[in-house]
Order: sequence, then C-alpha cells, then structure tokens
Amino acid sequence: MTSLVGPTEGEELRPTPALLARARHVQAPASDSPVGGTLTASEGDRAQLLSALRRLGLLERVTVDSSPPQSAHNLHPDLLENEISTEHIVRLWTEILSVETKAGAVDLLCLEFWLSRGYSQVIHTLPKKYTYSKTLLTVRQRVAISLHDYARELNWRRPVMYVTALKMARAYLRDAVGHESAMREDLRKEFTGRLGVSTVLISRFERVSHGEVRECRLALQRSLIQGNEPKSALPYLVEAAVVEYDLTGDPLGLKDVLNACASFDESADSETLRLAQVDANLRLMEFADPDDKRLLRREVDNLLDSVCGSQDAEINIRRAMALGLLQAQDEGIPDAVHVQGVRFPFGYRDSEALHLTLSAAAPKMYERLMEIANRGEPMAIGVLADILTEERAPLAIEPGLRLRRAIDLRKNLRASDVRADLLNLRDRAALAQIDKDTEARRAALLGLAGLVSKPLTAAPALVLLARNVESAGGIPMPIIAGTPPDEERALRLVAAGNHESLWNMAAEAALADVNLTIIRLGGRSEVTTVGDYYGLSAEEFVFKQGDPIAFERDSSREELIRRYVEAKGYEGVFGVPVNLATCRPIGIDDTKVVVARRYVRGTCLQEALATEDLECRVANLADAARFLGLINLAEHSDSATGARVELKKKEMGRWLRNCGLGDPGATFDAWWAVMQQGMLVRRRDAHLGNWLRADDGRLIAMDLEAQGWRPVGYDLAQISDDHVFLDIRDWVSRRVIFEAYREARKAPGDSGDSEWVAYQAGVLARLVWGLTNPNDGPFDSGVAEFRLHGFADSVESEVLSGIASEILAAWLKRRGLVELPKRLGRTDGAGRIRLSRAMAYHLRHDRTLSMDRGGWTNLGDLAAALQRGATPELLATVATDRREARFELSEGRVRARYGHSLAVQLDYRTPSRALTVYHASPWKYASSILDQCQGLDPGKRQWVHLTDSLAEAVANGVREGHPLVYQVSSADLPNLLAASTHTFIARSVLSDAMSVVPMSAYWDQIPTIERSLAPTDCQA
Repeated sequence: MTSLVGPTEGEELRPTPALLARARHVQAPASDSPVGGTLTASEGDRAQLLSALRRLGLLERVTVDSSPPQSAHNLHPDLLENEISTEHIVRLWTEILSVETKAGAVDLLCLEFWLSRGYSQVIHTLPKKYTYSKTLLTVRQRVAISLHDYARELNWRRPVMYVTALKMARAYLRDAVGHESAMREDLRKEFTGRLGVSTVLISRFERVSHGEVRECRLALQRSLIQGNEPKSALPYLVEAAVVEYDLTGDPLGLKDVLNACASFDESADSETLRLAQVDANLRLMEFADPDDKRLLRREVDNLLDSVCGSQDAEINIRRAMALGLLQAQDEGIPDAVHVQGVRFPFGYRDSEALHLTLSAAAPKMYERLMEIANRGEPMAIGVLADILTEERAPLAIEPGLRLRRAIDLRKNLRASDVRADLLNLRDRAALAQIDKDTEARRAALLGLAGLVSKPLTAAPALVLLARNVESAGGIPMPIIAGTPPDEERALRLVAAGNHESLWNMAAEAALADVNLTIIRLGGRSEVTTVGDYYGLSAEEFVFKQGDPIAFERDSSREELIRRYVEAKGYEGVFGVPVNLATCRPIGIDDTKVVVARRYVRGTCLQEALATEDLECRVANLADAARFLGLINLAEHSDSATGARVELKKKEMGRWLRNCGLGDPGATFDAWWAVMQQGMLVRRRDAHLGNWLRADDGRLIAMDLEAQGWRPVGYDLAQISDDHVFLDIRDWVSRRVIFEAYREARKAPGDSGDSEWVAYQAGVLARLVWGLTNPNDGPFDSGVAEFRLHGFADSVESEVLSGIASEILAAWLKRRGLVELPKRLGRTDGAGRIRLSRAMAYHLRHDRTLSMDRGGWTNLGDLAAALQRGATPELLATVATDRREARFELSEGRVRARYGHSLAVQLDYRTPSRALTVYHASPWKYASSILDQCQGLDPGKRQWVHLTDSLAEAVANGVREGHPLVYQVSSADLPNLLAASTHTFIARSVLSDAMSVVPMSAYWDQIPTIERSLAPTDCQA
C-alpha cells in the first residue's frame, strides 16, 4: 500500500517519534504527553460501527475462497471492544506509522472510530509532535485506500458486499480528495484515480446518478493530470463516458473522451481500452448519419479485430457479444439497434432488468459465445447459461432442452461459484416439473436444502425452495441423522408442503444476509426490499422497522381482514400483506424490530393516479373507498369511543391551533358538530401511499397499524383529498367515491345525508392538515390556501363554508397576507430561493436596517432595503412559505430565527428534552477547533448553529468542501436554545464537550464533489 505519511506542500518535515523510529529501525515511544484514560463507546455508537463492519463482511471469516482477503484482517481484535485506553490507541497508531505493525480495514475503521469518539481524551494523549487533525486525516486516508483494496479483492462473486465496500471507500476517497491540499502532491493521484474507478465498478451492478458519473469522469481526468498511468486510467475514463451517455443521451462527452484518448501515445493503449472504445462507438453509431456511421463501423471492426486472440477471457467474451450484436443489427433484427444502456458481459444476469436489445440479439450472441464456452471458459459458460434460461431470449430451442443445456453448462463451473450452484438446482427443479420427474425434483430440492445452512446461500436457497413448493406442492424428503438444524427444518417444511413457513425462513435469512442489497421503496413509511443483482432474491420481501406492539396489532388486523375478504369472495379483488418474520438486526434501537412481508409487485396508487385521466382516477379512488368500506364493516363495533378526544388532541384540534385562530377550541367544536353526524368506524390511515395496485389487478391495503376510531367520512377524505388529483370543486366525482364507500359498508339509506356532510367535514380536515404541516403535507406551498378557498366557495354546507373561510382568513393574517398568495417568479422556484437569501442577509447582517433588540423589523423597511420591486406582501409570502425555517413573522414584522452577525437578543426556549446535536465545519478550521482546543465559536456571528439531524449537518457542512462533523450532548450545553424545529443555537461549544463523528456513521450521506473537481478554466 502507498505510504500516506509525509509533509504537505510547504510543510517542514519534523522529527516526530514515528519518523525517528523509522530511520533508526526501533519502536517509537508510546507517548511523551500526559496519560489519558479509558474510552467507552455507547451502545448505540458501537452498534453503528459493528453494523457498518457487518455490511462490509468484515465481521465474518468466511468468503467464497474460504480465506479472508489480506486487507480485511483484523490484527487487533481489542479495537472491537466497548472500552479501550487512549494510550493503547495512540501506541497502536504510532506503531502503524513506524511500519512496526500492520493494519487491515477493520483496524483502521476502528481506529478512526476511537480517535473520533474519544477526541476530548485522545488530544491530551497524543505525542507533542503530532497534531490531532493531521492524525485523523491520515487515518481516514488510510481507511479509503484499505477499503478500496478490500473491495477489489472481494471479486464479483460477492457483488453486494463488493459494491457496499466500494461505496464506503468512495465516501472516504471523497473526503481525502476534498482536502487534497493537505496531502503530498505525489500521493494525490492515488485518491483521485481510485475515486473515479469506484463509481465505474459500482455502475456495473447498479444504476448511478449523473452527478456520481460526472464526478467519476472528472476524478479520472484529474488523476491523469496528476500523473496517473494512462494505460490504467483511460479504459475507466471511456467506460465512465459511456455510462454518462447512457444516462443523458448526450454524445458530446463520448466524443470528447475519445478525442482525449487519441492524444496519448501507444504506451497508453490496451485491449481493455479498445473494448471500451467499441462500447462508445456503438453508441455513436446509433444516431450518426450514413457516412459517419460507416466510418464508425469501420473503426469498431478494426478495434474488434485487434483484440482477436486475446489471452484475457473477459476481453474475448465482450468481443463475442459485440460481434453478436453487430450481426443482429446487420440482419435487421427488430429491437437490436438501440444500444443505450447495454452492458457487457453480465447483462443477462438479472431477468427483471434485461435490456430489450440484449433479448433481441440473444441468438447471435449465443452462437458467438458457444465457441468460447466449448473451450471451457467459466465466464462464457455462465453468460451462455444465463441466455438459455432467459425466457425472453428468442432462441429456437424448446424450454426443456434449454434447461438441460444450461444445467450441463453450469456443471462445468468451479465449486466456489455459489450462484451457479443455486441456478443449477433451480433449473433442475424446473426441468423436473416439466418432465414430471418426482425423483429429479426431490434431488434438486435436497441440493437446495443443503445450501440453507451456509451463510452465502441461505436466503436465495430458501426463496427457491419456497417458490417451488408454492407452485408444485410438497414432496416426501429423506432426513439423515446429523443434518444441520436449518437444513432439517427446511426439509420437513418441503415434505409438509408448507411454503408459508419456508417464506418465513427465507425472510429471516434475508434480514441477516449482508450479501443482499437494501433498496428503499419510498413513500411515507420507510420500507425497503432486498436484491442480489442476480434476480434470485429480488422483489420477494418488504421490510419495515417499527414498534413491536404496533406490528402485533397490524398482524392481527391483517388476519381479520384477510379472512373477511375471503369469506365474502373478494380475494381476487382485494388483499392485505402477509407478515413473514420479525427480528431485531444489529444496529437498530432495542425498542424497534424489523418485520418482513411478502413483496407484492405493483404500483402505489399515488403513483398510478399521476398518469391517469379523470375517469380512471375516480374508478381507482372508488375501488379504494370500497375496500375501506369492507374494512370498516369487518371491524365494526358498537362500543367505539374516544374519537373526539383523539382528534382534538392530536389531529384537527392541533392543526387548528397552528392556524392563528382567536379561539381554535370554538372552531374545533363547530367542526366537530358536523363531523360527528356519522357513526364511528375503526381508524385506517387511508392516504394513497397505503394502497397498492398489484400487477395481478388486486388492490392491496398496506400498513394497518393505526389505532382508535374515527367518524365515518374522516378516513375516506384521505382517499379523495390527500392529493390534487381531483379539482376541489368537483363534488360530482367525490359523490361517486362516497357512494362506493357506503355501498361496501351496507350503510342504511336514511344515513346518506348526514354521512355526506360528515365526509365534507373530513375533506376540510385534510385541507387544514395540508395547510399547516410543513413536512408531510400533500400540497406544494400555496396550494392548500387555494384549495381551502375553493372548498369554502363550493361546499354545500354553509356551516362548513363559514368554518373554512374563518380558518383561511386567520391563516392569511398569520402569514401577513391580505389575500391569497400569488404564485410569481419571485415566490416560487429559484426566484424564491434568491429572494429568501437576500432577506436573510439583511435580517442577519445589515447594520443600516432598523431593528429592535430582538432582531425584528417592519416588512416595509425590509422591502425598502431590498428594493428591486420588493413589497411587504411579497416578503411575507416568502417568509411564511412552508419550506422556510429561517424567518419569523408577526403583526407586520419579520426577523431571522438564527445566523446573526448583528447583536440581537433572541427569546427562545431551551429544548424540552435531552438530545444530541451536530455541527459540521470545514477542515480548514480543524486546527483551531481541535488542535488548539478552542472548540466551536460563532466567529463573525453571534451564535453557533447546531442541528439534531446528522444528515442535515452533513448537508449544510459540504457547502465549503467536505467537513468534519462534531457531536455534543445537550446536557453539556446548558445555554442551548431551540431556534426552530431542528435548529439550535449556543454561544459556544467547549472542546471538552465535543466529539468528532466518525465517517463510518454517515458515509452513505456524503454527496459528490464534482464541483471541486471541475477545472477552473473550462468545464470537462
């Protein structure tokens, strides 16, 4: 590994103990400074570290090749304990610097953890010649290199772990490159080059963003300027340009990179570069005019000829696939022309993500690859078998024969290829079903059961078993004495035909499997699924973290509703999720659990309605209303109570208190008098994010955790009005939805009028929620006001119209407006952001602006200071925008909540609860903050700004380059004040109260650094 020890440019090389020891070949002294003490990690912090190590596979000792990569070795297991002495940490680091001790990725990540969390003690234990900030920076640089090397050693047979290691390495590399001025000039290319390579390698397995690939391309270009070897960097640079083209469709970047390659001499040439140039030129051919296309085709043919007979298996396979694609195009095969997004050689691995062009060109690629596979090349065999088992590949081979050939091919792959083993057994089981061969099926399922007890294969093996038993039923299985427990359990479940319990086992295994990638599904609920880049375990489970009691209630409701739906004969129309397993993985709160459910392929109703016309929207909303009515009917109770108290305390009453009403209690009572006209039904969180239109046509009710009772119509209004798909004045469509709901509930005819009015009151409640909720509301800023006005103008009930008008008037007054806010260029989009920044500048720093001691100024005075057509109403609109947290407005006056350089007296309260707050600051201030123990001071401002959100701290801190993130407990800040929901201020933070947050705690939140990589004289 490249040495990362050395002076920065212009820095004097000081005779530190480590350098002296290296020169004399003796061990450096442990420390020449005061004795430190014992560092203790909190349970949460240590769990976070262990979770990161586990995701990397660094806590296990089993790999595909049965021995851990050298870079993964944990040579110092005491670093994983929850207590350690500062002297030991410092001694170990000194020995690592003096090359007396080796360190693997685990050791370096643990060292960064302890140096960060233990700053206030470590700073007093370091040798005098060391600085804390340089020590931490060097440790992080070593983590970056170590993780990148570890990822490269893992190889593609453990792709999820491989990609995770690359992503974490990339985060540390961004940190290093973001402060490259602090490292020796000759070392910089080591980091910029690896930063670019990381994203290219990640892109071979999953989609990357345009920002990520632009950062990648710029990093590789800079590494070449810094002296990186063109022969190693150029193939990755061309591949990055290909990925960028696949994302944007813009060929200019491709052409620029190809021209840049042509500027290097022959020493930069390689077979890998030529194949990358083939991929680039294939894309340029697609939209070229006939003459240019002929020239490009000639160039592609020459490049492919030049690598004929290569000794590199992957080169031969990529060449064969490119030739197969060209042959398909030459023969005019439909759908073989569009190459944007085509990736060689593993494009056939995941059937769900198969590119249409690869499907169309499969027969030609099959012919070309057969020649290589016949020579026994494992990669070619694997790709060929993938083509054979891809149902959409138009091969002139009947299904049974395709499976037989795939099985025969995979028999030739080495035993360590676990994916080949799994697919071989899957295909043998499928072939047995086609042939109706019971013994062959039994043998295949026995093989799968044998993989259940192995960590690398447990989850996908159980998924394949569950799928097979679910489709074909149980089969008697032999059980031999001494069979591992998990394997025996799986065999007994197969024999019993119990696919439900097999799915439970598979879910439990998937929750604990670091070889599966976590995919966020979005929506209001933080739900995830898992995948494996191969399609073996993808889209089988949904995971959600939450309270165990809530999940128990959820399961009970799901079972009740499922039975009711089945009893009424609606199982083909409606459905609920199936809970499979519950566990508490490492790294989550002890009060939380993760529940696994069966994944249902489909589209969230919120997304589905976005592309539909009004008729289809109403039909879908009516279906959701019918299902809600059935749920209400299934859970009917004559003893329902408590709805008024709940709504006043937690929902409508709380929302009304935020509207600026003179007597919100009286307004609530008036609203409740209308709302209560409907009977009480079991509460259901019925917003459109909780309904899924499955691919099989069923409507699935998600998330049944909500408890309590609500008046009829209240939850129905979530279905019809937690969005803008219906015009607020369209009561005809709402009547259709309402009647569908009543029909499903079998509501008595004489209750129609009262329930209709109650439903309208529910619509009003949804509008008030959207008006006052700054984060989760369903409307863009300003939309709720217009919808509330439309409601007041169109609703049939005069009482509800009056209540809505009262709420709207109070709300507008609270915002300092006399009429509905106008949607102008300066109140929306980039115009609003520019005006907001200008307002903040004047309110925080303008000494000429007239303010009182609390920082308040009249809107008119601020408008005069801003000029450029600013008016008091325009400023009030911006200051009270739901996306703004920086301003306060009251009775025609406005002030900034925080950020002042002016001396103002802020009358905020101390936080009502204990909390941890964070502050991110650029590395350039680390010397004064950390080395000189000055802590955090406000600088030119009056207060230090902190947040209770680590993600927000990181996002704010990167404005001036990649920062250090500091953490402090509110218990150590007696004068901490709450300036807004998530922003807190303090006069200063003492260094002894602080710790540094290790990057292992937020590596997945670190953004790209393409701006700092872009050339100053031109844009690459």
